[in-house]
Parts: sequence; structure tokens; C-alpha cells
Amino acid sequence: MLKKILIISFFFSGISLFAQQNPSDIKWKEINGKHVRVIYPQEIENEAQRVANYIDYLYKAETKTIKTLPKKLPLLLFNQSVVSNGFASITPRRSVWYITPPQSVMLGNSDWFNTLASHEYRHIVQYSKNDRHFNKYLKILFGSNGLAFGMYSIPGWFYEGDAVCTETALTGSGRGRLSSFEMPVRAISLSENRVKYN
Repeated sequence: MLKKILIISFFFSGISLFAQQNPSDIKWKEINGKHVRVIYPQEIENEAQRVANYIDYLYKAETKTIKTLPKKLPLLLFNQSVVSNGFASITPRRSVWYITPPQSVMLGNSDWFNTLASHEYRHIVQYSKNDRHFNKYLKILFGSNGLAFGMYSIPGWFYEGDAVCTETALTGSGRGRLSSFEMPVRAISLSENRVKYN
């Protein structure tokens, strides 16, 4: 099962597959946490345990405002890259983190794992909330691709804005506290230009 998830993840990763360039001799391990199944290279076991514990700790706060309880999902940690990022995906359902911390303060000064966890897990909660009503029927008919298609009815800025608000609320920093992050929105609002959100 673990190998299938890794193969599917690499297949659907697109650009991140080429940026990743993992050596073929990595020994992958797994921590079966309460809310995530962390899959990681053996040499970062301490970090993987910390991630599993932190997601368990955040779970109640992450799910409270949206009032949905997502099912457990695979979370892949990669440490063989200079990329500082993460993403959550519906097809296949998983989260992927590139654990090299960023070299700038563009994301604030919070711990990188805390920022990734609060932001990316919020996307998982959002996706879980959208697995209902019409989207539920799309999922029944077309699988997770149907659910992904149905989610296009909500604009991407809403998903990202909600995740940034959650990241700001649940960490000591977060982009919502950075003047450089809110500067473009503030400039637009002071310019008297009308902006359409579509």
C-alpha cells in the first residue's frame, strides 16, 4: 500500500517530481498517527514524529470553524530538495511537504513545520467540507476527479485566504501579520479602484 501511494503521488506531482529528485535508495518509513499517516525518509524520523503529533494537536482548532472532520490521509515529507513549500491534493487525496525551511521572512518567522501544518491541513479540512451536496454526486459519478471539478465553483483566492487566516491565527506569526503581505490589498483598497473577485 505504501509503495502504491508513493508511485501515485510521484505520477500526479508533475513539476514537483522533477524538482524533487529523490535518490532511489531512500528507506521510507511510516508513522500511523491519529489524523495523518506520515510517510518519510528514515533519517528524518524525529521530524516526522513531530509532524504527526502537531497535526493531532491542531486538529480540533483546524476543524472547529468549518465544522467538518476529515478522514485520515497520507502526508509525504521530502527532505532532498531546496524547495520550501507544501500542497494538499484531492487526486489522489494526500498532502506533500518539502521540509527545507525558506531562507526569507516572506512567510513570517514561525517555525516552518507549524506554518506548513496550519496552512496545508486547513486545505484538507476545506476539501473535506466540500465533499457534500452536488459535489458528493460528482464524486460518486467520477471519483475524486469529480470532487476536484466541483470545487472549481469556489474561487482559489477564497481557499488560500482562509488558509492564510488559519495559519495566522494558529501560529505566532503567519502572513496575515506581515505588512508586506497585506500591502497590495491595502494599496488597492486605498486607490478607489473597484475590484471584481472572480
